[in-house]
Amino acid sequence: SCYDTNCFSPLDRLAKSILFFRFFLFLLIIYLLSKFNILHYQYFFLVTALSSLLLSLDIIYQYIFGFNIIGLKSYGFANSGFFGNEYIAGGYIQRFAFFTILFTILVFKNKNYVKFIATAFVVIILGAGILFSGNRMPLILFIFGLFLLLIFDLKIKKILIVNLVVFFISLKFMISTNKEYESYIKDVYSSFYGSAVSIIFKPLLPEKYKWTKQERSEKDKSLQQKTIFYEVKWDSYHKRILLAAIDTWKVNKIFGNGIKSFREDCWKLEGADVNLGDDMLPNKKNRLCSNHPHQYYLEILTETGIVGLVITSIIALLFAVFIFKNFNFIKQISIENFILLSAIISLILETFPLKSTGSLFSTNNAAYLILISSFILNYKTLIKINSS
Repeated sequence: SCYDTNCFSPLDRLAKSILFFRFFLFLLIIYLLSKFNILHYQYFFLVTALSSLLLSLDIIYQYIFGFNIIGLKSYGFANSGFFGNEYIAGGYIQRFAFFTILFTILVFKNKNYVKFIATAFVVIILGAGILFSGNRMPLILFIFGLFLLLIFDLKIKKILIVNLVVFFISLKFMISTNKEYESYIKDVYSSFYGSAVSIIFKPLLPEKYKWTKQERSEKDKSLQQKTIFYEVKWDSYHKRILLAAIDTWKVNKIFGNGIKSFREDCWKLEGADVNLGDDMLPNKKNRLCSNHPHQYYLEILTETGIVGLVITSIIALLFAVFIFKNFNFIKQISIENFILLSAIISLILETFPLKSTGSLFSTNNAAYLILISSFILNYKTLIKINSS
């Protein structure tokens, strides 16, 4: 990354925005491939189901034995499986988990008892894979996604309720069998809870959950700081980035500052910390800089302004209308409906407003969003397949 504020000119930022148009071409290509029956969704359904299941099994193996099936070592409570030193396995499993679950239900749709057992087995494996990957948010989103399946009121409600009960019992058992791991999980998710409270519920907190002036003063002395304002006892990395993102948005509220501009503009904030590993600038404004705001909607607001956020909100509203209009179609049990339902749940989880995220404008995240969105965009093709 380039941290010199003069590195990128307005022309450079315009060029980045134009290059982002490639994702629209990607969406258009998938749409045309689907329209002319060149793209076969069932193969994607099969591949994603198997890959997320195999990755989960590999992570469980890595956690138990200290290395995965190809010899990559475990790093304690963080296991990445086939991804090596890239700790994104939990996010990958969560993104495709519901393709796997619904694929399992579809395969055994005519065998009730086998369907119950197989689906419960798959849910436990996927949940354990995410848990042992060490990624917090994917596990929470995975559980939330299971409840979303219940909302759609499919004919598999009994299976899902049983699976949720079995999953929580299994999760509790897996954690409690290792006291050191149990302590680690409590610390990690307590920290996560604290960050969420700090960002969302700070104004509603009673005084016992806030630093007093004396406590804050003592804390500041240890950090060689002299701020005297009240603060939630859980300091949040993401909260400080959030505040920095809002400050950079104020520079150009209507049209934003340009694609991938946050990483440069944040440095211009007076006294902001900058995330450079162990090297931190002194904190004066309770702000923190990074490559991106770690939240899709903040990134849209900061880099495309109110105009970009309004357009995104309209798209989200159309998506909600689509779900409402096609609710009865989605509830039917068939491969086409399950592909569509998997895509809908995956997209809801990926764009959930309260989650921390990677950069929306990175190739990985943008490609995934476009891919999943294309399935929903092509729902008429899926309906035709179902009718035939």
